[in-house]
Amino acid sequence: MSSKVVYVATWGNPLGWNWVKYNCGGGDNAVKNGNEEGFSSVVCINGDNVDKYIIYVLDSVITANASSSINNDAVDVLMHLEESGRMHIVKDRKDDRMQIRVEPDSNISNRDEWRNIVRNYITELAGKWGVDSGKLNVIVTPTIGKYNEWNYSGYPDLITMELLDGLWKTIKDSVNENLTIILDTTHGINFMPVITMFIIRLAASLALLKGSSVVTIKEYNAMPLTWDYRKVFSEQVRFVELPEEPANPVVKAYLMGMPIVVYKLCKLRSSNNQCNTNVDMKISHKDKRIEYKSSIGFKKYYECLLEGLICSKATNKLLELMRSDLFNKVNEVSRRLISSELNNMYDNICDSRLSFEKDTLYASIAKHSEEEGKGCGEESDDRFERNAIARAGLLKNCTVIRKCDNDYCIDVYDIVLKKLGLSFKS
Repeated sequence: MSSKVVYVATWGNPLGWNWVKYNCGGGDNAVKNGNEEGFSSVVCINGDNVDKYIIYVLDSVITANASSSINNDAVDVLMHLEESGRMHIVKDRKDDRMQIRVEPDSNISNRDEWRNIVRNYITELAGKWGVDSGKLNVIVTPTIGKYNEWNYSGYPDLITMELLDGLWKTIKDSVNENLTIILDTTHGINFMPVITMFIIRLAASLALLKGSSVVTIKEYNAMPLTWDYRKVFSEQVRFVELPEEPANPVVKAYLMGMPIVVYKLCKLRSSNNQCNTNVDMKISHKDKRIEYKSSIGFKKYYECLLEGLICSKATNKLLELMRSDLFNKVNEVSRRLISSELNNMYDNICDSRLSFEKDTLYASIAKHSEEEGKGCGEESDDRFERNAIARAGLLKNCTVIRKCDNDYCIDVYDIVLKKLGLSFKS
C-alpha cells in the first residue's frame, strides 16, 4: 500500500522569530524525537520522510518589520536579496531598540514580480533551515489590513481561492492511495491557521476523487515558551466535503448519488471549462496600498475542480460502474445504495432473455417495479426527487439499457434532469 507525506506550514513574519530549543515529540515518521534548535519548528521535521514541503505566506511578508527580536538568518537573506535591487532594508532606532523594516523596490509593478521576491525570500530562508528546495513550494496569497505602512485590501473569498489553487496544484501529483498532510501552525498569524486547515480538508476531498482511499490530516504546534512540538489534532478524511449546498449541477448530482445523471451532465458541460484563476494585483508605492481583483470566487473554483475530477471518471457503462470507486467517496449510505441498485440492474439483465441490441426500458426487465403503470416523470417534482435519490437515479420507467461492446450502456431520459432541476446556466 503506497503512501505520500506532505508538510504544510503557515509562516507569518520570520523576521521577528527567536532562536529556541524545540522539544520535538515525534508521533509520525516525518517528525523527529528529541531536541532541535533553530528559528523555526521546521527543524523538527525529518526531511527524508517528507515528499513535499509547502510554506504558506502572505504578500505582506516583504513589508514586515521587527524590533524586540530579530531573526539574523532572515536579515542575511534579505540583505542578499537587497543586492539584486528588488528590495531595501531600512534600519533605525525606536525607543532605544534597533528596528528593521523591509521595503520592496518602487519598480515592482505587478503580482508576478512581487511574489517572485516573496518566494525567493522564503525559499532561501527555508534552505538555511534544512528544507530541500527541490521539494519546496511557496504559496503566497493576499492579506487584509495594514502591515507596517502598507495597506492590503484582500478579502476572504479571494484568499481562500488562491490558497486552494496553490495547495492543490502542489499536491495533486503526490496523490497516492494513502496521503498524509502534516499541518504546522506554529508560526501562522491571524486567519492563516484556520483557513489553512479548512482548505486542506477541501484539498483532501479533491485527493479522494483523484485516487486516494484516505487522507490523514495531522496538525502540529509548538507550545509557547516550553516549545514542545506536539500533535494537537488528527483526522482521516474518507468522503468528499462541501462547505455549503453546491450550485454546480455535476457536483450536486454526484452528492445525490446518481451515476448516470452525473455522466449525462458531464457530456453537456463546456469543453473549455479550465477553472481559470485570473487575479489582478494593483500596487501603489506612493500610497503604499495593494488592491486585488479576481475573475472567480472560491466556491465556484472549488466546485469547478470537483466537477473536473468527477467527470474524468464518470461512465455510463454498468460493469465499469460496478468496479469504480468514484461514488464510494460520497458517503457510506450512498455507497451501499448505489452498489445495491447497480447489482440489481445487473441481476435483472442476466435473468432476462433480451438481447439489448437496442435501447431497452429498464421497467421491461425489472422483477419488481414500484413505478409500473406510470410514465416517466408523472409524479410531483418532490416525489420524483425522493424516488430518484432512493434508486440512485435509475428510475425504471426513465432508464434505458443497451449492449455496448462487452458491457451495458445506461441512459436516462432528458426529463430526469429537468425534474431534478439540474442544468448548466447558459
